[in-house]
Amino acid sequence: MATTDEILTAAKKLGELLADHDAAKKFSDAVKKLSNDIDAQRAVTDYERTMQTLAQKQATGQPIEVAEKHKLQELQQVMATNLTLGQVQQAQMDYLDLKRKAFEAIEAETDIDDGATPEPGAAAPAGGASPIIT
Repeated sequence: MATTDEILTAAKKLGELLADHDAAKKFSDAVKKLSNDIDAQRAVTDYERTMQTLAQKQATGQPIEVAEKHKLQELQQVMATNLTLGQVQQAQMDYLDLKRKAFEAIEAETDIDDGATPEPGAAAPAGGASPIIT
């Protein structure tokens, strides 16, 4: 039977392997590139600020003006065409996919249904209900 210390040691080793993978290195490099790209940072900041303003208006029942919708579309276009943001997004997706695959491999070996991870193609329990707690 494995001990907690053995599991944590193996988890640390897995973390090291993940960090040494090409996907992790590309993601780290993309984030560094983003921190040096003022235009990309400005695009993200402007987009987030605009989204926050529109969400507040929507929450308080205020109408969203046509000009605000156009501004949002323009900001989305700026973000979609920014090379650095595209690289960050792709690198992040690749890295998260690697982590997902590692988690799925771990889950496949435990052979314990903890109710936290639905089987591929299975419907989630209604209302987020746990199969354990009824």
